[in-house]
Amino acid sequence: MFLLELSKKEKQTFLNLANLIVGTDGVVMDAEKQMLAQYAAEMQLKDEDIVVETDLDKLIADAKEFSPRVKRIVYVELLAIANVDGLFDEKEKAIFVQLAKAFQYDEAFVEAAIERIDFYISASQSLSNFIAEGE
Repeated sequence: MFLLELSKKEKQTFLNLANLIVGTDGVVMDAEKQMLAQYAAEMQLKDEDIVVETDLDKLIADAKEFSPRVKRIVYVELLAIANVDGLFDEKEKAIFVQLAKAFQYDEAFVEAAIERIDFYISASQSLSNFIAEGE
């Protein structure tokens, strides 16, 4: 939705965080793969632009330096991919707890973000169903 606003380094950090999140449960679902591809396309990243980093602490430290707006974009977009498969496991939640702490988000902010992402995903699925099936 808002990923084009990010700088190249912010995009790389975001994409690495997204990859870590979808891989935490050991299974990357088709919906997650599709969303990762959509993110890369939205951010206009080419394969040569992607620098793989798997150190969660380093990625969080990098993200901690983002502007307040970019932090919100990253947090919300990561929530979207974490929930796209309908599963939000404890390992994924742990990453979001770390991010919230690093970004100095309180529980009210986190709950508001989750509520909005749930609404967005539901609306998006409803629209897709309407288009596909006419319902």
